[in-house]
Amino acid sequence: MYRKDSTRWLKHLDFIILDLICAQAAFVLAYILSRNGLNPYSKVLYRNMAIFTEVADLVVLFVMGTLKNVLKRESYKDFVVTIQHGIILGASLLFYLFLLQEGHLYSRLALILNVPIYIILTFIVREIWKAILKRSI
Repeated sequence: MYRKDSTRWLKHLDFIILDLICAQAAFVLAYILSRNGLNPYSKVLYRNMAIFTEVADLVVLFVMGTLKNVLKRESYKDFVVTIQHGIILGASLLFYLFLLQEGHLYSRLALILNVPIYIILTFIVREIWKAILKRSI
């Protein structure tokens, strides 16, 4: 999977998929922790936000080059990159709610909790996946 002839973004497809799963897991956990219920997808605004979260995550991944040298980075550098990625993603989610003018219907606590949960979860999953890949290579 990690050969030199792979295209740039396809080379890290596993990290991209894990990142998208972490984004949804953080979204659901933030919703549950904000005491809004157990299913954020039952409300249209939250369902649209979940879809936008995935799209925004992909855009930020590619624009920032978050996964560049992901296997070579040490843990501290990876944590800094993950924090930057999470903050930009959170800002884009906030901007999306502002553009929709429906921010008053969205739980502020769920939005605020989403970013740190995403950062912590993504960092842990990336580090575990890097360790698995390094062990298998």
